[in-house]
Amino acid sequence: MIMLGEGNREEGRRIRVKYSDLKRVDAVYTDLAAYWKQKYDALQIKTPNEGMNTLINTWTLYQSEINVMFSRFASFIEVGGRVGLGYRDTAQDAMTIPHSNPDKCRERIEQLLKVSRTPLLFWRMVVCRIFGTFKLSQSEKQFLF
Repeated sequence: MIMLGEGNREEGRRIRVKYSDLKRVDAVYTDLAAYWKQKYDALQIKTPNEGMNTLINTWTLYQSEINVMFSRFASFIEVGGRVGLGYRDTAQDAMTIPHSNPDKCRERIEQLLKVSRTPLLFWRMVVCRIFGTFKLSQSEKQFLF
């Protein structure tokens, strides 16, 4: 078994000891496979194109889950600064996982609403885009540009 990682030597030793027993490695791998299968099984989209099915059902799910787990969700644009760190992207990522990770989806949306100077604008940006009805009013534009 080969392990790659990042961290200090002490953490590396701890991880090496933890996974030195290959039966433990197999058990963790089985748990990881079950974790992703549960997410994968939550929603399956079928198209006539098998490649599209794989893209949507596997890789897009994985990308969305990872983005929501590790995204930089606080945007200083919405709270008065000008160094946006992914507020809109995080909102869009969160909208892709309500079927596979509803708790994390809710957590991210609540976090975004807490840092938004204008929660109504946030809601309109996220929800109304789904239905293609999003248009900024003149007063709302001041918060974005």
